[in-house]
Amino acid sequence: MEDLQWNFFLEDLAEYEPVLARAMWETLLAAAGPDFTKNPTVEEYLTENDPFADDN
Repeated sequence: MEDLQWNFFLEDLAEYEPVLARAMWETLLAAAGPDFTKNPTVEEYLTENDPFADDN
């Protein structure tokens, strides 16, 4: 997924299919599973690249 630049993909997708983009983001977080909360590197990478971080 490093070559895909998934965060930009989801940002672009969110313009046309926001529900699908959000679902894909949530799936990515779920796939990170325990690494998301136990591995600071994974947590930092995902939170820094959150395509929905600016949403209110």
